[in-house]
Amino acid sequence: MKRKTLQWIKVLLVLVLAWSLFKIYTYYKNDRAYKNLMATYAEERDRTLSALATAEQGAEDSETLSTEAHEILGAQALVEHLHHEYPHVIARLLISNLDMDFPVCQGADNAFYLDHDYTGAYHPFGAVFLDKRNDKDLEDENSVLYGHNVESGAVFHALDAYRDPAYVKEHPEIVVDTLGARCIYEIVAVYETDAYEDYRSPSYDDAGWEEFASKVSHMNLLGDETFQRGDKILTLST
Repeated sequence: MKRKTLQWIKVLLVLVLAWSLFKIYTYYKNDRAYKNLMATYAEERDRTLSALATAEQGAEDSETLSTEAHEILGAQALVEHLHHEYPHVIARLLISNLDMDFPVCQGADNAFYLDHDYTGAYHPFGAVFLDKRNDKDLEDENSVLYGHNVESGAVFHALDAYRDPAYVKEHPEIVVDTLGARCIYEIVAVYETDAYEDYRSPSYDDAGWEEFASKVSHMNLLGDETFQRGDKILTLST
Protein backbone atom coordinates (compact mmCIF):
# COMPACT_ATOMS: atom_id res chain seq x y z
CA MET A 1 0.00 0.00 0.00
CA LYS A 2 2.83 2.35 0.93
CA ARG A 3 4.67 1.60 -2.32
CA LYS A 4 1.51 2.29 -4.33
CA THR A 5 1.04 5.63 -2.57
CA LEU A 6 4.63 6.61 -3.36
CA GLN A 7 4.08 5.72 -7.01
CA TRP A 8 1.00 7.98 -7.15
CA ILE A 9 2.96 10.81 -5.52
CA LYS A 10 5.68 10.42 -8.15
CA VAL A 11 3.10 10.52 -10.92
CA LEU A 12 1.53 13.66 -9.47
CA LEU A 13 4.92 15.34 -9.11
CA VAL A 14 5.77 14.54 -12.73
CA LEU A 15 2.40 15.97 -13.87
CA VAL A 16 2.89 19.13 -11.80
CA LEU A 17 6.41 19.59 -13.20
CA ALA A 18 5.20 19.02 -16.77
CA TRP A 19 2.37 21.53 -16.31
CA SER A 20 4.74 24.11 -14.80
CA LEU A 21 7.21 23.72 -17.66
CA PHE A 22 4.37 24.08 -20.16
CA LYS A 23 3.17 27.30 -18.50
CA ILE A 24 6.70 28.72 -18.47
CA TYR A 25 7.18 27.80 -22.13
CA THR A 26 3.83 29.36 -23.05
CA TYR A 27 4.64 32.59 -21.19
CA TYR A 28 7.99 33.03 -22.90
CA LYS A 29 6.49 32.12 -26.26
CA ASN A 30 3.81 34.81 -25.78
CA ASP A 31 6.43 37.31 -24.63
CA ARG A 32 8.57 36.65 -27.71
CA ALA A 33 5.55 36.99 -30.00
CA TYR A 34 4.63 40.30 -28.34
CA LYS A 35 8.15 41.67 -28.79
CA ASN A 36 8.02 40.68 -32.46
CA LEU A 37 4.65 42.42 -32.81
CA MET A 38 6.01 45.65 -31.30
CA ALA A 39 9.10 45.42 -33.50
CA THR A 40 6.78 45.20 -36.52
CA TYR A 41 4.87 48.24 -35.24
CA ALA A 42 8.14 50.15 -34.82
CA GLU A 43 9.12 49.32 -38.40
CA GLU A 44 5.70 50.44 -39.65
CA ARG A 45 5.97 53.64 -37.61
CA ASP A 46 9.46 54.46 -38.88
CA ARG A 47 8.50 53.70 -42.47
CA THR A 48 5.49 56.03 -42.25
CA LEU A 49 7.51 58.84 -40.66
CA SER A 50 10.28 58.40 -43.22
CA ALA A 51 7.80 58.62 -46.10
CA LEU A 52 6.35 61.82 -44.63
CA ALA A 53 9.81 63.34 -44.21
CA THR A 54 10.62 62.55 -47.84
CA ALA A 55 7.37 64.17 -48.99
CA GLU A 56 8.06 67.26 -46.85
CA GLN A 57 11.46 67.78 -48.44
CA GLY A 58 9.73 68.81 -51.63
CA ALA A 59 7.22 71.11 -49.94
CA GLU A 60 7.95 74.83 -50.20
CA ASP A 61 6.89 75.65 -46.64
CA SER A 62 8.48 72.64 -44.92
CA GLU A 63 11.50 74.64 -43.73
CA THR A 64 9.27 77.15 -41.92
CA LEU A 65 7.83 74.46 -39.64
CA SER A 66 9.29 74.01 -36.18
CA THR A 67 10.70 70.70 -34.97
CA GLU A 68 7.61 70.26 -32.81
CA ALA A 69 5.30 70.92 -35.75
CA HIS A 70 7.16 68.34 -37.84
CA GLU A 71 6.81 65.84 -35.00
CA ILE A 72 3.07 66.45 -34.69
CA LEU A 73 2.58 66.11 -38.46
CA GLY A 74 4.43 62.81 -38.34
CA ALA A 75 2.32 61.58 -35.43
CA GLN A 76 -0.90 62.49 -37.26
CA ALA A 77 0.28 60.70 -40.40
CA LEU A 78 1.08 57.62 -38.32
CA VAL A 79 -2.31 57.53 -36.60
CA GLU A 80 -4.11 58.01 -39.90
CA HIS A 81 -2.07 55.22 -41.48
CA LEU A 82 -2.76 52.83 -38.60
CA HIS A 83 -6.46 53.71 -38.64
CA HIS A 84 -6.60 52.97 -42.35
CA GLU A 85 -4.93 49.58 -41.85
CA TYR A 86 -6.74 48.73 -38.60
CA PRO A 87 -9.98 50.76 -38.25
CA HIS A 88 -10.22 50.16 -34.49
CA VAL A 89 -6.92 52.02 -33.95
CA ILE A 90 -7.97 55.56 -33.04
CA ALA A 91 -4.89 57.06 -31.38
CA ARG A 92 -1.29 56.62 -30.29
CA LEU A 93 0.01 56.72 -26.71
CA LEU A 94 3.54 58.09 -26.40
CA ILE A 95 5.57 58.22 -23.17
CA SER A 96 9.10 58.70 -24.46
CA ASN A 97 10.88 58.59 -21.09
CA LEU A 98 9.49 55.08 -20.48
CA ASP A 99 10.00 53.90 -24.09
CA MET A 100 6.23 53.42 -24.33
CA ASP A 101 4.81 53.87 -27.82
CA PHE A 102 1.52 52.07 -28.49
CA PRO A 103 -1.35 52.16 -30.95
CA VAL A 104 -4.59 52.78 -29.04
CA CYS A 105 -7.68 50.78 -29.99
CA GLN A 106 -11.35 51.18 -29.17
CA GLY A 107 -13.66 48.20 -29.48
CA ALA A 108 -17.39 47.59 -29.29
CA ASP A 109 -16.85 46.41 -25.70
CA ASN A 110 -14.15 46.51 -23.02
CA ALA A 111 -13.36 42.81 -23.34
CA PHE A 112 -12.05 42.15 -26.85
CA TYR A 113 -8.70 43.95 -26.53
CA LEU A 114 -7.97 42.31 -23.20
CA ASP A 115 -6.67 39.36 -25.21
CA HIS A 116 -6.28 40.70 -28.75
CA ASP A 117 -3.51 42.92 -30.11
CA TYR A 118 -3.96 46.10 -32.13
CA THR A 119 -4.14 44.10 -35.39
CA GLY A 120 -7.10 42.12 -34.03
CA ALA A 121 -5.13 38.89 -33.60
CA TYR A 122 -5.37 36.88 -30.39
CA HIS A 123 -2.68 37.57 -27.82
CA PRO A 124 -3.00 37.23 -24.02
CA PHE A 125 -1.08 40.49 -23.44
CA GLY A 126 -3.86 42.36 -25.22
CA ALA A 127 -3.60 45.95 -26.48
CA VAL A 128 -3.85 49.46 -25.12
CA PHE A 129 -7.48 50.44 -25.59
CA LEU A 130 -9.85 53.30 -24.86
CA ASP A 131 -12.97 52.65 -22.80
CA LYS A 132 -15.89 51.94 -25.14
CA ARG A 133 -17.90 54.76 -23.51
CA ASN A 134 -15.33 57.43 -24.28
CA ASP A 135 -15.27 59.83 -27.19
CA LYS A 136 -12.47 58.79 -29.57
CA ASP A 137 -11.19 62.38 -29.66
CA LEU A 138 -10.75 62.37 -25.85
CA GLU A 139 -13.28 65.13 -25.34
CA ASP A 140 -14.84 63.53 -22.26
CA GLU A 141 -14.26 64.72 -18.71
CA ASN A 142 -12.37 61.49 -18.01
CA SER A 143 -10.89 59.37 -20.81
CA VAL A 144 -9.69 55.94 -19.72
CA LEU A 145 -6.96 53.86 -21.37
CA TYR A 146 -6.52 50.22 -20.32
CA GLY A 147 -3.42 48.05 -20.56
CA HIS A 148 -2.15 44.92 -18.84
CA ASN A 149 0.74 45.03 -16.37
CA VAL A 150 2.94 42.18 -17.67
CA GLU A 151 5.85 41.05 -15.50
CA SER A 152 8.22 40.87 -18.46
CA GLY A 153 7.84 44.63 -18.82
CA ALA A 154 5.19 44.68 -21.54
CA VAL A 155 2.28 47.08 -22.03
CA PHE A 156 1.71 49.20 -18.87
CA HIS A 157 4.32 47.61 -16.60
CA ALA A 158 6.68 50.58 -16.93
CA LEU A 159 4.10 52.91 -15.35
CA ASP A 160 5.34 51.60 -12.00
CA ALA A 161 8.06 54.25 -12.26
CA TYR A 162 5.46 56.91 -11.50
CA ARG A 163 5.14 55.69 -7.91
CA ASP A 164 8.16 57.92 -7.28
CA PRO A 165 7.13 61.61 -7.00
CA ALA A 166 10.65 62.70 -7.94
CA TYR A 167 10.43 60.76 -11.20
CA VAL A 168 7.07 62.38 -11.99
CA LYS A 169 8.54 65.86 -11.46
CA GLU A 170 11.34 65.01 -13.86
CA HIS A 171 8.97 63.50 -16.45
CA PRO A 172 5.57 65.16 -15.93
CA GLU A 173 3.92 64.67 -19.34
CA ILE A 174 2.09 62.00 -21.31
CA VAL A 175 1.21 62.44 -25.01
CA VAL A 176 -1.75 61.01 -26.90
CA ASP A 177 -2.12 61.66 -30.63
CA THR A 178 -5.68 61.20 -31.89
CA LEU A 179 -6.94 61.35 -35.45
CA GLY A 180 -7.48 65.07 -35.03
CA ALA A 181 -5.04 66.50 -32.51
CA ARG A 182 -2.11 66.07 -30.14
CA CYS A 183 -3.15 65.96 -26.48
CA ILE A 184 -0.51 66.60 -23.82
CA TYR A 185 -1.37 65.66 -20.24
CA GLU A 186 0.36 66.67 -17.01
CA ILE A 187 0.58 63.86 -14.43
CA VAL A 188 -1.17 64.95 -11.23
CA ALA A 189 -2.13 61.68 -9.52
CA VAL A 190 -0.87 58.13 -9.10
CA TYR A 191 -2.92 55.77 -6.96
CA GLU A 192 -3.92 52.19 -6.24
CA THR A 193 -7.60 51.38 -6.07
CA ASP A 194 -10.04 48.52 -6.13
CA ALA A 195 -11.02 47.28 -9.59
CA TYR A 196 -14.66 47.97 -8.77
CA GLU A 197 -14.09 51.55 -7.61
CA ASP A 198 -15.77 54.19 -9.78
CA TYR A 199 -12.70 55.94 -11.21
CA ARG A 200 -13.56 55.27 -14.87
CA SER A 201 -16.74 57.23 -15.56
CA PRO A 202 -16.55 59.42 -18.70
CA SER A 203 -18.32 62.26 -16.86
CA TYR A 204 -19.72 63.15 -13.44
CA ASP A 205 -22.49 65.26 -11.98
CA ASP A 206 -21.47 67.76 -9.29
CA ALA A 207 -21.81 65.31 -6.39
CA GLY A 208 -20.08 62.54 -8.32
CA TRP A 209 -17.21 64.82 -9.23
CA GLU A 210 -16.65 65.88 -5.64
CA GLU A 211 -16.59 62.25 -4.52
CA PHE A 212 -14.25 61.22 -7.34
CA ALA A 213 -11.83 64.12 -6.78
CA SER A 214 -11.84 63.55 -3.01
CA LYS A 215 -11.04 59.83 -3.35
CA VAL A 216 -8.21 60.43 -5.82
CA SER A 217 -6.75 63.16 -3.63
CA HIS A 218 -6.86 60.86 -0.61
CA MET A 219 -5.13 58.00 -2.46
CA ASN A 220 -2.65 60.11 -4.43
CA LEU A 221 0.96 58.98 -4.01
CA LEU A 222 2.16 62.34 -5.33
CA GLY A 223 0.81 64.25 -2.36
CA ASP A 224 -0.46 67.76 -3.05
CA GLU A 225 -0.94 67.57 -6.83
CA THR A 226 -4.53 68.50 -7.73
CA PHE A 227 -6.91 68.80 -10.66
CA GLN A 228 -10.04 70.87 -11.07
CA ARG A 229 -13.50 70.60 -12.54
CA GLY A 230 -13.26 71.45 -16.20
CA ASP A 231 -9.87 69.77 -16.68
CA LYS A 232 -9.65 67.04 -19.30
CA ILE A 233 -8.48 63.94 -17.44
CA LEU A 234 -6.65 60.95 -18.89
CA THR A 235 -6.71 57.83 -16.68
CA LEU A 236 -4.28 55.02 -17.42
CA SER A 237 -5.73 51.91 -15.80
CA THR A 238 -3.82 48.67 -15.28
